[in-house]
Amino acid sequence: MISVCMATYNGERYIERQLDSILVQLGDDDEVIVSDDGSTDRTPELLARYGADRRIRIIHGGFHSPIYNFEHAIRQAKGDYIFMADQDDVWLPGRVSEALGMHRQGIDLVICKAENIDGEGKVFRAAVFDDPNPVRHSLLWNLYKNPYLGCCMSFDRKLTDAIVPFPAGIAMHDIWIGLVAQRLFTCDYYAERPLVQYRRHGINFTEKHKYRFWGKIRYRLKMLSEVLRRTQQYKRTDKRN
Repeated sequence: MISVCMATYNGERYIERQLDSILVQLGDDDEVIVSDDGSTDRTPELLARYGADRRIRIIHGGFHSPIYNFEHAIRQAKGDYIFMADQDDVWLPGRVSEALGMHRQGIDLVICKAENIDGEGKVFRAAVFDDPNPVRHSLLWNLYKNPYLGCCMSFDRKLTDAIVPFPAGIAMHDIWIGLVAQRLFTCDYYAERPLVQYRRHGINFTEKHKYRFWGKIRYRLKMLSEVLRRTQQYKRTDKRN
């Protein structure tokens, strides 16, 4: 069983296409957990149209943050493997099957290759990452140049014991998950072909929250401190068990 975790907020323009691209790749026993963070547009109405599909669970939060909205969804996941999904992207054929193939070979966290599309769905960059394997670098390098893009990630549910709860004040959830996984588990990159179309249209959360120089330094130091603290806590707990 797999769980797809999606955080939504005012995603009416793209949410249906994304859900359709996900559902076609799932089995009858899989699930999509949609955590809506108080959308004020037609997102709740559009989600309600999927009410007949028992694979979809809609939950609600008042976080005013995609970071903790994603955490809310992850906490509800029941699957053996958890896939992250943004509300405005598109899953390409093979997104699930190719990642599962790597997980079943013992890879705990998989990042798949993605291509960039604009607001109209036109591809303007064939590969999000220029590096042939962006997860192969050191922790500090990946803290500097983040390869852990949430919409491209899937992971074994055992990671949840290490990543949840998310610390307060972290800059983004995906780099948190990725760096903790890099310290404690096995990570790899599916590079054969794009499995996700990652939409960049100027209103993404990451586009609106670009840090200035000192802000970038502070957020990286905060993230490094939290990753080191959490991994030590997890190792101590793991030894006791």
